Amino acid sequence: MEIQTCEKFLDEAGKHKDIIIYGAGWAGKLVYGYLKIHNIQISSFAVTKRQDMEKAARVQVMDLEDALSEYPEAFIILGVLPDKQKEMQDCLKAGNVTDCAILAEPLLYEMRQEVLAERAEHMQFRITKADGQLTVGYLDPGYLDTDYAEQRLIIGRVEGAGYTALPKELKKISCTDGEYGGRMSDFKMAADASYCPGRVPAEVDIIHVFNMVCMTDRPWIASFETCLPRIPLKSSFEKEYYRQLSEAIISGSCKGILALCRNAYDIHCSLLRENLPADTAERIIKKTGVLHPPQEILIPDDAFEHKHDAGQVHFIFVGNAFFIKGGREMLKVLSSFENRYDFKLTLISSLQIHDYFTHAAYEDKAGVQEIIKSKKWIEHYVNLPNDSVLEKCREAAVGLLPSMADTYGYAVLEMQAAGCPVITTNVRAFPEINSEECGWICHLPVNGQNMCSNEALPEISQQLELELTRCISDILENPHTIREKGRKAMEKIKRMHNPKTYSDTIRSLIN
Repeated sequence: MEIQTCEKFLDEAGKHKDIIIYGAGWAGKLVYGYLKIHNIQISSFAVTKRQDMEKAARVQVMDLEDALSEYPEAFIILGVLPDKQKEMQDCLKAGNVTDCAILAEPLLYEMRQEVLAERAEHMQFRITKADGQLTVGYLDPGYLDTDYAEQRLIIGRVEGAGYTALPKELKKISCTDGEYGGRMSDFKMAADASYCPGRVPAEVDIIHVFNMVCMTDRPWIASFETCLPRIPLKSSFEKEYYRQLSEAIISGSCKGILALCRNAYDIHCSLLRENLPADTAERIIKKTGVLHPPQEILIPDDAFEHKHDAGQVHFIFVGNAFFIKGGREMLKVLSSFENRYDFKLTLISSLQIHDYFTHAAYEDKAGVQEIIKSKKWIEHYVNLPNDSVLEKCREAAVGLLPSMADTYGYAVLEMQAAGCPVITTNVRAFPEINSEECGWICHLPVNGQNMCSNEALPEISQQLELELTRCISDILENPHTIREKGRKAMEKIKRMHNPKTYSDTIRSLIN
């Protein structure tokens, strides 16, 4: 049963004594929060693989089989975005469940606006600061409702500063505005383009956001990965919104905006000049700088030497967006070397499908899962806490992130900081953070902005296989080069991604 409206959803949920939300990720938590606002209680989250949710949500999280057994008459809601619905429906069918509530994607984002507004209304601020201490506000939840970018770029990054969470308040945009009915990816981008705070505590000196423009008279700065403003420009609504956001950047409240790399800076400048009057574009460009993300060294010298003394070559791949990051091509190429060389692969990925570039489907994921199961040299983790991911990087010798499309690639920095030289492509920021001196580059056909065209996907995939074969063959034939490149990768991290330099740059911008 697909549900299209909030009224219908609340009506259906209100008829049932027991409610199970299948999925405890972003969408599942969103549905839970929405039902809680409307005083409808759920019996359990159900998950295919148990997640650490009990404390955060104050509701039990059960394996799917246990939940179906305990609540056999429950109203089951699929708390997931469309890309996972078929896979999870198949799991329900295996448990003899043929009926569940599927929430239309626009409905999820309508719920999201209400949940964020409710959270903002009731958020309590308890800010204590020492005399002269700078207090920085950041959004919670962060951009696209995950806090990874905020943890990576904002929170705790200025030495001596205090940080406080601010509720995420967005401009209210209907899915029908700008004719969004058939282009949800554009709607999501526009919906997350600006922060419109109802209140900011007086103790907050400056707001630091990611990929967003602040519509406020309070001081703010922004870091971005591609461009700012970050919205599509296909409708009259979007073009007027773009103009409004541009005026907010020009205003005195904006103290500066920071591109994560030179590639993003160039794309940003090009788009501004293409879509704004010349004087407006240049005023924004004057406020724009380049600042690569900070990264600490993750491994001491003795551990670095020890891991590179191992005879076996230990590869590692980290990234949920498996297909767009070249995971399928990587597995195919590594498989061609099995039984000839001693190597293994640590694979940390949920194998996400339906990305905008490869459009990999459920059948593609199932095929990859069969390959993984058949290979004794693959150690696969669907997900791991970040600390555990970093520990796996410390154990590995060579990193893999051969993306066909990517904005930056934080995992490259973490691998390099753990003494792992990395195989990347020449897409987007990779040529700035990797090189043949400290790693390996797979050369793909790119345009002037270092982007591949997904219209040429078959040719790009074939080229990636050829390039991966060349790089991996070089590594397996000449393993002595790994240590040297790993050392140079760490030297590059110290030079380009020094946390103290990053802190000083942010503080000077604020001042």
